[in-house]
Amino acid sequence: MRRISAAIVIFALALSGSPGAWADEYDVEQAGNPWRLMAYLIHPVGVALDRWVARPLHQFIHQHKTIDEYTGHSKFTSTRESAQSMGGRATLKRDARERGVSK
Repeated sequence: MRRISAAIVIFALALSGSPGAWADEYDVEQAGNPWRLMAYLIHPVGVALDRWVARPLHQFIHQHKTIDEYTGHSKFTSTRESAQSMGGRATLKRDARERGVSK
């Protein structure tokens, strides 16, 4: 236990002796990029539109079959189901292994 404690202390001392990183001084004249300031204002609006418009609209379309077919929206399928529907060889081999069938 003492060896581990000593190793931890030595490791901590070795890390504490490393040179520190220093940040550049803050320059008021270079601060305040207008595009960054606009992004601070526009980003919350985009998030709100996503949460309050786009997601409910997607849920509405997904619930109504007639609109769902018109827009081409389809239900999500698992990778296994889609591979089997396309006749994927890897999935067929895995299914054979699960059933205990070997070549």
